Amino acid sequence: MTVNPLANPKGVKLVCELCKSPAHVQCSKCRVTYYCDYDHQEQDWQAIHEKICDILAVLRAPQTHESSEDGRRYHRQQQLERKKHIIEVALQEGRRYLHEGRHRLAIPAALEALKFLSDVHGSTHIELSPAYLVLSEAAIGLGHLSEANQYLSQAQWSVSKSSDCDPALKSRLHRNLGMLAIAKNNFVEARRHFAEDIYQSSLSSSPLSILTCGGYFHMGNVFLKERQPEVTLSLYDQVLSIWNTHLQEMVNSLRAKVTGNTTSQDGGGGRASPLSLDPTQQAEAHHILHTIKEVCDHFSPSHTPPLLLTKSYHTLALLHCVLKDVEKSEDYAKRALELVAQHQKRTG
Repeated sequence: MTVNPLANPKGVKLVCELCKSPAHVQCSKCRVTYYCDYDHQEQDWQAIHEKICDILAVLRAPQTHESSEDGRRYHRQQQLERKKHIIEVALQEGRRYLHEGRHRLAIPAALEALKFLSDVHGSTHIELSPAYLVLSEAAIGLGHLSEANQYLSQAQWSVSKSSDCDPALKSRLHRNLGMLAIAKNNFVEARRHFAEDIYQSSLSSSPLSILTCGGYFHMGNVFLKERQPEVTLSLYDQVLSIWNTHLQEMVNSLRAKVTGNTTSQDGGGGRASPLSLDPTQQAEAHHILHTIKEVCDHFSPSHTPPLLLTKSYHTLALLHCVLKDVEKSEDYAKRALELVAQHQKRTG
């Protein structure tokens, strides 16, 4: 990827895509995106611009004159669909970066989403809240707590003004508020927000959904910081059970697809089991399950229930099976079997 040094024509004000400072370089591919320096260009390219560069070139190209109203209406609809696609991609990438711990890259992706959400819905609509939540979590991860508080205040204001706010959005809001409380060492406040997170997520999906798992996981992290390992491991056990069930259904569905046994793809209750995880779910599962394994490894055997670590390895084996990483899946499955054999030997 190359950029072009920019000499702004007199009277034309071009600003950086990330910080709105005067622009001095231009993306040489789309030629419609500008940056204050090469660092911001590189950060934006890695985070989101590479994935939307071609769409931006079309979206920001000078509008051709349409002679008919039908033509103009069609053009507006096409532009709207392009903006919605950018929003979807930017939010998904931003959330994936958060689960991967790459908070710096989440910011350009969220800013891109925020820009087009404002364009589509207006600057005060509740639809902007998901972008503010990504920005707030990125700021928390980078230790910029005052910025995080500002972004969360924007999201809270939007949610408070909505009479029919989706419980899933309320769940994510309370999850971020809980994370901010943890960063401030306010564990009582953190527990309150994570309890509300779990409640709202349960309304949106169910108490045993992978969408609710994050609340249980973060609640466990609070008790871990408060040095209450028994409560932590109990909550982690719940997380493992939910992910284990979900991933086992996925493995069964994939096996049924290969063998042609379509009746095995029913996940129970007449619903079809999912066949894949989206990139955000993959990153979240990887982060949560590996963190739990590391914590279980750290605790002494007297603290860790005998089969909890076994369940942790088995769930990781299922995850990597779904991700088609056969070598890792077999390694974790082998380790789980070894732990089962050790437990059986100890208990006679």
